[in-house]
Amino acid sequence: MKRERLEELAQQFVDEWLPSLTYPEIIAEIETHREAGRQVVLSSASPDLWVEKIGTALGFHLSLGTRFEWKDQVEFFPDLIGENHKGEEKVRRLAERGITEGFSGYSDSRADVPLLLLCDHQTLVNPLPGIRAEGEQRGWFLMEPKKPWKDRRAFGVACTLQFFGLWKP
Repeated sequence: MKRERLEELAQQFVDEWLPSLTYPEIIAEIETHREAGRQVVLSSASPDLWVEKIGTALGFHLSLGTRFEWKDQVEFFPDLIGENHKGEEKVRRLAERGITEGFSGYSDSRADVPLLLLCDHQTLVNPLPGIRAEGEQRGWFLMEPKKPWKDRRAFGVACTLQFFGLWKP
């Protein structure tokens, strides 16, 4: 597909569906940090093309995702630029921008432990079981906003439908 069309679809998703998918409790957290004058950074392993659009829509100062080679004609599997933006790669890319201390982290994934260990405050949001146990052991804060699906099976179905462009929240 043409890159222009992919960008249109990503923006359409942000405009039409993102508002119904965000957790109000997390949006309030973001706003609290922004009002306190803190830099708010979205750091995700998802592709940078839509991480940047989501970050802009939610008012993040900086949005970092996995970088891909987005040519004018986007390939089904575009080339990765650098490393997948997870684990130590998140720490490295933040450090490149001078962000190395004095921040809070929010995650649901074990892949973010290297980043969370650098944070002054760690919050797990609807965490998976493995990271939940570690977070509880470490005394990390836990938030469990209501999910837009009832269980992992329903989530899997939604992901499959989304892959084919059929999912509606």
